[in-house]
Amino acid sequence: MSDRRRLTIGEAARLLGMTPRAIRHYERLGLLEEPERSAAGYRLYGAGDLLRLRRIKRLRELGLGLRRIGEILDAPEAGVGRRRVLKTLLGEVEAQIRELEERRALILKALSQAEPETPQDLPLFLRLLRERVGGELDPDLLEQGRRLWALLDAFEWPEGYREAQYALTAYLAEHPDRLRELLELEERLLRLSEAPEDSPEVERLAEDFARYWRGYPRDPTLPDSLQEWTGATESVFFEIALSGLSPAQRRCLELVRRLLESPR
Repeated sequence: MSDRRRLTIGEAARLLGMTPRAIRHYERLGLLEEPERSAAGYRLYGAGDLLRLRRIKRLRELGLGLRRIGEILDAPEAGVGRRRVLKTLLGEVEAQIRELEERRALILKALSQAEPETPQDLPLFLRLLRERVGGELDPDLLEQGRRLWALLDAFEWPEGYREAQYALTAYLAEHPDRLRELLELEERLLRLSEAPEDSPEVERLAEDFARYWRGYPRDPTLPDSLQEWTGATESVFFEIALSGLSPAQRRCLELVRRLLESPR
């Protein structure tokens, strides 16, 4: 057959809408037979080669891997093989669609919770505080608390974790002066988000926080597992609580922890 009844690799690539590099790659993988060569050594492609390349391209566009494409093209009953694999591919795509829809629902739920609009959207501690104390918190302070408690609530902590939140909010509701003092401390902690880690306010606030929590009465109704919460779980809890804070805020609360653990 005359060379001019066949196409060069560049001509074939343009006709198929692919690159010469892709055609050579398919040849190396065995998806396309080694083409004939011109007297000058150039690859030459005929109608059969173009039809096979077109099938490869269409199957790739459907999301099939090159190995599976090779199995389809080389099957004794290629038409039946393609139909069977395409049905399998359709099932995989439908499963992916279901998974994406589930992920979409989770993302939409997360977005709706990113800026709580109702009390039900708030973490337990803030919801209890709003129900028992009333009033509105500073938006920035509310956001700081929401991030912290939503993160902590995502884990299954030992018995007494939720009970401690009920006990603390009940105590604050009965002692509004102590609530005001706590909110003032939290506002100072919020301002530390923009402060350098070595700010003198870090140590001052840590001492004030430690003094505040030393005055919080031990609740005999809480389980001993929480009253004496020590070891790896307590350390992990603390690290998670600090994870979303600035360096200055983290250093402050680490100092608070150290002060509370040290003898008076």
